[in-house]
Amino acid sequence: MNTDTLILASAMDILSRDIQSNDGGANAAIAEAADRLRTLHRHLENVKTALRDAISTYDSDRKVVLISAERQEAWNAALQNTE
Repeated sequence: MNTDTLILASAMDILSRDIQSNDGGANAAIAEAADRLRTLHRHLENVKTALRDAISTYDSDRKVVLISAERQEAWNAALQNTE
């Protein structure tokens, strides 16, 4: 079972505030990791949106082939692997 990325980042925010460390290094590292998770999540959502947009430009009537069927299948498979 995988925890939702944004929930995990929020939990890490709480840990970064509550954990006791002498120099604050652990707090800073956990806070940075939470920020990076959110950034990566946002980038992944943008890629998924772009991929969906690219797939939706495929002309199923084959009057104009904008994307090959093989590429469309590969993109659909890639999308499924990101969810």
